[in-house]
Amino acid sequence: MIQQCQLAANNLIDSEDRNLSLIKKPESEIQIQIDDTSYFQQLHEICVNATICEGSNPSRAIIPRSQRLDRMANFNDLAPRLFMLTNEQQLSVSSQLVELFQARLKSWKKVDDLINGHLKLSDLVGAEEIKPSEIELITGDSMPILSQVRS
Repeated sequence: MIQQCQLAANNLIDSEDRNLSLIKKPESEIQIQIDDTSYFQQLHEICVNATICEGSNPSRAIIPRSQRLDRMANFNDLAPRLFMLTNEQQLSVSSQLVELFQARLKSWKKVDDLINGHLKLSDLVGAEEIKPSEIELITGDSMPILSQVRS
């Protein structure tokens, strides 16, 4: 389909393939960009889209994303907490954590490095610094709900 569109845009369609039509201006062009994304970024996008679109089903992405975030917490000597939350709580809390990471680190590469253990929280300085207390504040917000259930 993409190749046919390119051919139509460049007026290179055979006479027998004229049933394909494309509206274009003479100065327009077609560009295709494919970006490489990490598995964690794909999981995160699925979860974020699920909070925006009701038809999305993030059930297969919530747990793997939370597991990676809990592993990152453990690697940074923080108590993993996400696994104790409901799926809905994991969806919300994990999204908040990733938003914090993106806001401070400004690139998916650094976020992935943090998640995969190639970068520790203690390595982050200046504007990139993320204090363990900030992570605990985000993950701890849902913990009173859990402690009430156990009482």
